[in-house]
Amino acid sequence: MKKISEKQKERNKIKAGETETLHQLFRNIWDEREDEEGYCYCFETGRAMHGSIYRSSTTCYDHVLEKSESAYPQYKFTKKNIIIVMPNVHQQKGKNIDKTPKIKEYRQILLSLHKEGKLNDE
Repeated sequence: MKKISEKQKERNKIKAGETETLHQLFRNIWDEREDEEGYCYCFETGRAMHGSIYRSSTTCYDHVLEKSESAYPQYKFTKKNIIIVMPNVHQQKGKNIDKTPKIKEYRQILLSLHKEGKLNDE
């Protein structure tokens, strides 16, 4: 078994904390956007998604501007950058954004806000 350095242990601890913060943010976003009956609607398809099934599934939350270190990590916790979608839509957007036209259009809006320095949660 490979030994983990102290430096790596610290990075792992930070990442675990960020992951828990992000998952809590996802649940907060769901709670803010759900209707009186506990439904949110897929950004792309409009399909109803009940919280008892989808609220805790991280595959239902999509960072429109990718959160990776090489893309837009500064928007990892920005609510405007996170949409709720069906898991298959999330996967499709990752494979070919042209097959998710509403998300593609919204991405262009977010990119414009980014270029203007106006993409933040107010």
